[in-house]
Amino acid sequence: MSAPIPPPPPVEPRNVQAAAAAPRQPLRFSMRSLLALMTAVAIACAVTTALPRPFALMITGALWIAGSGWLATGVLFARGDRQAFCLGGLIVVASMWTQSGGQMLEGVRVLLRPLGLFELGSSLTPWLQLALVAAAAAGNGWLCVRARRWHQGPPE
Repeated sequence: MSAPIPPPPPVEPRNVQAAAAAPRQPLRFSMRSLLALMTAVAIACAVTTALPRPFALMITGALWIAGSGWLATGVLFARGDRQAFCLGGLIVVASMWTQSGGQMLEGVRVLLRPLGLFELGSSLTPWLQLALVAAAAAGNGWLCVRARRWHQGPPE
């Protein structure tokens, strides 16, 4: 008779909490890079408001699709706070196609229309709508990060 094969040694489970509690690197940037970024954003805003409305719609639509894809990828492949943030942002982006999300956007339009910000046919309107959705997605993403931390409790 042959000798029985011994079982493999036990493998220690990966400590997920230790990986999640790794120290974070602070965001570092120089004043020069901040001013360059702000200048680029200002020039982009000036150019996009001068474009005809169909071009503004195409560009904001492409940004919407790219942002949605980025958030969906984060939901699938990220872990921890990044995954919670992407899930919160994706909920907002997906809800814009429903009645509740559309009502939120329409409510903001009604409030800001007297100021002349949401004029039909203006090339600025799609950019304002995209900015509102991006702000709502970022806010809900932050809220989901806080909710994740609250539900998981302090690290043990």
